[in-house]
Amino acid sequence: MRDKLFVFSAFVLLFSFLYGCAGTVVVHRAPPPIRAEIQPPAPGPQAVWIDGHWKWQGNDFVWVKGHWVKSPKGQWVAGRWTKKKQGWKWVPGHWKSAGKTVYVTKAPPPHKVEAKPPKPRKKALWVSGHWKWSGRKYVWSKGHWETKPKGTWVQGRWKKTKQGHIWVAGHWKKHPNAR
Repeated sequence: MRDKLFVFSAFVLLFSFLYGCAGTVVVHRAPPPIRAEIQPPAPGPQAVWIDGHWKWQGNDFVWVKGHWVKSPKGQWVAGRWTKKKQGWKWVPGHWKSAGKTVYVTKAPPPHKVEAKPPKPRKKALWVSGHWKWSGRKYVWSKGHWETKPKGTWVQGRWKKTKQGHIWVAGHWKKHPNAR
């Protein structure tokens, strides 16, 4: 029985090692420069732009176009190629938990002034657009109308700290007398 357990454990370790190696791509030449892409308008207020990137496929780099995705309540950290001793290694992009603070060393661009579309209903409030950090660059998130609950809208903003710039999300502040 011990021999079977030992063989099984060795098989699991070998499989785990081989599986882990299969996901790592090391290329012996640098990826081409990032392509400039025309970013279409966001399909909605929860959309996050995922930048295009170079993917190693077979024996050459292939461009993967940028695209919009619905945010799963987190911060997108863009994938990137990093220089290692063995060559260039791809570090995939991933979603960072919404609970973790993301510090951005680069200051956000100046705020854009947007033309408001017509008010869709009487109790609607305009929520101004703002700059979002995509993990590599700032991307403009257009303003939109929201149904106004009882309370006051506190606009989101970028706050400068010692570690970098952080996004303080907009939110509804209830009035003390509201029920």
